[in-house]
Amino acid sequence: MLRAGRGPDAAFRAYLHTTLRHVRYDRVRRDRRIEFTDDLSRYEQVVPFHDTTIARLERLHAARAFAKLPERWRTVLWHTAIEGEPHAQVAPLLGLTPGGVAALAFRARERLRQIYEREAASAG
Repeated sequence: MLRAGRGPDAAFRAYLHTTLRHVRYDRVRRDRRIEFTDDLSRYEQVVPFHDTTIARLERLHAARAFAKLPERWRTVLWHTAIEGEPHAQVAPLLGLTPGGVAALAFRARERLRQIYEREAASAG
């Protein structure tokens, strides 16, 4: 108000004290609304964030890694991991025993993981 040219013409000291008292009252009222705490769990709203760009990139890396596997390994992974078929059911398709399918699937998963990690590292 003073900067705008308004304010008291006389008794400036009383005007200043009244103004300071009102500022103090306003701050006390404001501070009563503020709750000081270190526990923010009550105020946090956990909203899962799904980044579609990252998801698309991960699918691309996975598809590239899968395509780099030998045909036999892709077949065993497709039937066991994607289709969820038991090893005994996949064994005749590959000419293996159920134990052989399990071992081949293990090696294929490990190689897929290695290729995926290399794909992701080379892109980032």
